[in-house]
This record gives sequence, structure tokens and C-alpha cells, in this order.
Amino acid sequence: MTHVIYVARSIPSDIGHGGQHRAYQVLHDLERTVGSCQVTVISWRQWRQSQPVQAPHPNRLIRVAARIRRRLALCLENPYKLLANTFFTIGYFSTPGFLEDYERIVRDTPSPAVCIIDDVRFASLLPINLRHGISTISCIQNLESLDNSALDHKRKWGIYTTATDFANEFRVLAQCVERLFISKVETALTSGLGLSARYYPYLPVGAIRQCLEIIRRKRSRANIEPGLFLMLGSAVHLTTRESFAWFVRNLQSHGLPDGVRLIVGGERTDRLLPPGSSVPGLELRGWLEQDELDRLLVQAQVVLAPQRSGFGALTRLPELSCAGVPVIASRHSTYAIDPTPGLVAVEDDWGAWYAKMAEFAKNRICAPLGDYNDWEATQPRTLEEVLKRMLSEF
Repeated sequence: MTHVIYVARSIPSDIGHGGQHRAYQVLHDLERTVGSCQVTVISWRQWRQSQPVQAPHPNRLIRVAARIRRRLALCLENPYKLLANTFFTIGYFSTPGFLEDYERIVRDTPSPAVCIIDDVRFASLLPINLRHGISTISCIQNLESLDNSALDHKRKWGIYTTATDFANEFRVLAQCVERLFISKVETALTSGLGLSARYYPYLPVGAIRQCLEIIRRKRSRANIEPGLFLMLGSAVHLTTRESFAWFVRNLQSHGLPDGVRLIVGGERTDRLLPPGSSVPGLELRGWLEQDELDRLLVQAQVVLAPQRSGFGALTRLPELSCAGVPVIASRHSTYAIDPTPGLVAVEDDWGAWYAKMAEFAKNRICAPLGDYNDWEATQPRTLEEVLKRMLSEF
């Protein structure tokens, strides 16, 4: 029986941000396909949390020399970083202790084996896999080199730096035996550049889906609060923060439609307004505990999802559809997935957003569960198909 090593950036969990939910889905699909005993999960974040905290070296010259070495390594990877820096580097997760621990796990893994990585910045694992005869599948959550709101389109060197970052990312993808993408945009782009690519959409599974079905049942009992809107997302993520900041700036200038109260939840969303500033009807809550989030999803009339740029896909769109919560979203977000039941797309024009919010404030809209089930039934089970094909070839 084939063993699968799943290397994830986040800790797979039914509670947490979208990256954790996607990791949870991948793990769920792996265990359903090959069995839980045949899956080894390695979370970089969990590994990092288990490591002892190292104090900075007391010698200032040694600290400076270490920074210079890191900078030189970045410039060898991408010489344009001498002229314009970016947040992306292929070697981000190449921590020596992590690589050593990974190789120990690989040596103890029975053959045949497959490794799935959810970020190309695990590139240093590919030579280890090659030495041990392990095939690598990429199942990334974003094209990380391009998912960068800091890109200034008017600065030539910044564009060259980002283009070279993408070339490095593409080179890693080319070394994998299969490439699965959460977004149709990345699937088409990679395919257009000559690599085989398959669309593997996010779907809520396991405990996540059970929780969403409970929310839908509670919403059907007239628990919805008229005029209560939610906006959910992590402002740690660059493109989400930019989109949310654009939305809040417009609220400062134009306000909310009459009768609307908007609660914004997600990590660091409580920092979207300068200290001491406020907008009537707007509440910036920051991180929401799961119980509070579930309660608000039962009560909310609609969820807003401004996402003006970026790659990957919004995991909350299928989740909200499953829960029977209507969504107003940027049209950009609909390019990544098959539009879900209950989703209304608008252009990134404030007049369009304001008009649609005012319209929803006057109506209660809830997609029937059958619509979501029908939509879900049309989605490909890509990871399961790829693994079963590979198993038949071993």
C-alpha cells in the first residue's frame, strides 16, 4: 500500500483560517483515499512551535554577518532583489533542523511513497524525495510569488523582481509529477505555460461541513437579524488587507446604507481604522472565537467578501453557501471557482457595492440546501483521482 507524506504550511484544523481549512480538506481526502494509517502529516508551523526559542547571538558582528549571508542567498536566488525587495523566497521553509527531521521521517517511510506539498517554498524537500525515490505532488494554496499587493506596477525593477520570483516558483512546480490548484486561474495559467495542471476545488468536509449544516438549520428558524452584515477574512494576508482597507476607506467617506450594521471579523481586522477613528454602524472585532463566529453566521443577513486582487480562492465562499448565507463578493473572486449558490458578484465600484448592500438590507435571501448539494456534486474530486491513478501504476 502506498504511503503519503503530507507537508503543510499550516496545521490542518476545522477551526481556524482558510489555509487551515484547506489543509484539513486535503488531509480528509487523503485519509478517505488511502486510509489514515497510510498518511503522515508534517506541519511546518507545528514543527516551528515545538522548537526552543533561540536568543540572538551576543556578538553584534556575528549577527550582522548572518544578515549579510541571508541577503546574499536571496540575491543569488533572484539578483533583482538588489534593486527591489519582495516578500517571496523559495527557501523560506528551508530551516536546517526542519530538513533534517524531514529526512529522518522519509528514511523510516515504507516504499512506495508519495509526498504532497502545499507551498512551493518547501522546494528543499524535493531533492530529499528524489534521493529516496519519492514522487512529489504540489497542491499549493496560492501562487505565492504573484499574490503580492505590494507590487508597484509603475516600478520597473519591482516588476522584474516579481517576474523572477515567479520563474523560480514555476521551476519548482515543473519538478513535481502532478500540480493541483485550488483556483481555476492558477490552473489555466500553469497549463498555458506548458505544464499539466488540474483544478482541485475547496469543499467543506468532515467537522467543517457538519458545523455549516447546523448553522443552516438554525438560520431556517427565523433567527436572522435584519440589517446585520458580516465581513470575514484575515488582514494578515496582503491582498485581503488591501481589499478590506479599500472598503473601510469608502465607508469613512460615504457611510453604510440606512439600517445596516456591519461587523468585520478576522485576524488584525481590528486595525483597519486609525486609533480614535470610527464609522457609524461599523464594528471591527478582529479575531473571532468559533462560538462567536457561528452565532454571527446564524444571525447575519449577508456576508460581504471584497477581494479586488490576489491568487488562490476564498474558502469561505463554498462554506457560506453550504451554511445558506448569502454573499456579496468582488467579481475577481469568482474567477477562481465555479460560482456558488447564493453568491452575488459586483464590480469593484463603490456605487455598485453600496446599491447591492441597500438592496439586501430590504430582503431576506437564503439558498435552499439542495442548490448547494447540486453544486457540490458537480465539483471534481481531483486528489482522489490522481492518487488512485498513481496507486495503479506502482
